[in-house]
Amino acid sequence: MKISKQFVGDTMWIALSIIGIMHALAFFVRDTGFELPVFIAFGIFVVIITWRSQLNGLLIAFAEIFVGGHGHLLDVD
Repeated sequence: MKISKQFVGDTMWIALSIIGIMHALAFFVRDTGFELPVFIAFGIFVVIITWRSQLNGLLIAFAEIFVGGHGHLLDVD
Protein backbone atom coordinates (compact mmCIF):
# COMPACT_ATOMS: atom_id res chain seq x y z
CA MET A 1 0.00 0.00 0.00
CA LYS A 2 1.32 3.42 -0.90
CA ILE A 3 1.79 5.78 2.02
CA SER A 4 -0.13 8.55 0.24
CA LYS A 5 -3.18 6.27 0.10
CA GLN A 6 -3.12 6.09 3.90
CA PHE A 7 -3.49 9.86 4.29
CA VAL A 8 -5.32 10.80 1.08
CA GLY A 9 -8.24 8.42 1.00
CA ASP A 10 -12.01 8.56 1.07
CA THR A 11 -12.09 9.30 4.81
CA MET A 12 -9.97 12.41 4.34
CA TRP A 13 -12.26 13.78 1.63
CA ILE A 14 -15.34 13.10 3.76
CA ALA A 15 -13.73 14.86 6.73
CA LEU A 16 -12.68 17.85 4.60
CA SER A 17 -16.18 18.08 3.15
CA ILE A 18 -17.80 18.09 6.58
CA ILE A 19 -15.32 20.68 7.87
CA GLY A 20 -16.02 22.87 4.84
CA ILE A 21 -19.78 22.56 5.32
CA MET A 22 -19.47 23.46 9.00
CA HIS A 23 -17.38 26.53 8.22
CA ALA A 24 -19.86 27.65 5.55
CA LEU A 25 -22.74 27.10 7.97
CA ALA A 26 -20.90 29.04 10.66
CA PHE A 27 -20.30 31.91 8.22
CA PHE A 28 -24.02 32.28 7.50
CA VAL A 29 -25.31 31.60 11.02
CA ARG A 30 -22.89 33.63 13.12
CA ASP A 31 -24.33 36.76 14.78
CA THR A 32 -27.90 35.83 13.84
CA GLY A 33 -30.81 34.47 15.83
CA PHE A 34 -30.15 30.97 14.51
CA GLU A 35 -26.91 30.35 16.41
CA LEU A 36 -28.44 28.55 19.35
CA PRO A 37 -30.83 26.25 17.38
CA VAL A 38 -28.03 25.24 15.01
CA PHE A 39 -25.67 24.67 17.95
CA ILE A 40 -28.26 22.49 19.72
CA ALA A 41 -29.02 20.53 16.53
CA PHE A 42 -25.31 19.93 15.94
CA GLY A 43 -24.88 18.88 19.58
CA ILE A 44 -27.70 16.35 19.30
CA PHE A 45 -26.21 15.05 16.05
CA VAL A 46 -22.81 14.57 17.71
CA VAL A 47 -24.38 12.80 20.71
CA ILE A 48 -26.21 10.39 18.37
CA ILE A 49 -23.06 9.72 16.34
CA THR A 50 -21.05 9.17 19.53
CA TRP A 51 -23.72 6.89 21.00
CA ARG A 52 -23.52 4.68 17.91
CA SER A 53 -19.71 4.68 17.70
CA GLN A 54 -17.37 6.08 20.32
CA LEU A 55 -14.56 6.10 17.76
CA ASN A 56 -16.50 8.50 15.53
CA GLY A 57 -17.27 10.69 18.53
CA LEU A 58 -13.58 10.82 19.37
CA LEU A 59 -12.78 11.70 15.76
CA ILE A 60 -15.28 14.57 15.89
CA ALA A 61 -13.70 15.84 19.10
CA PHE A 62 -10.19 15.73 17.63
CA ALA A 63 -11.37 17.41 14.42
CA GLU A 64 -12.86 20.25 16.47
CA ILE A 65 -9.63 20.65 18.46
CA PHE A 66 -7.28 20.48 15.48
CA VAL A 67 -9.31 22.54 13.00
CA GLY A 68 -10.05 25.36 15.37
CA GLY A 69 -11.79 24.94 18.66
CA HIS A 70 -12.78 28.58 18.78
CA GLY A 71 -16.56 28.20 18.65
CA HIS A 72 -17.82 29.38 15.30
CA LEU A 73 -21.45 28.57 15.97
CA LEU A 74 -21.84 30.04 19.44
CA ASP A 75 -19.84 32.77 21.12
CA VAL A 76 -19.90 32.99 24.89
CA ASP A 77 -19.09 36.42 26.28
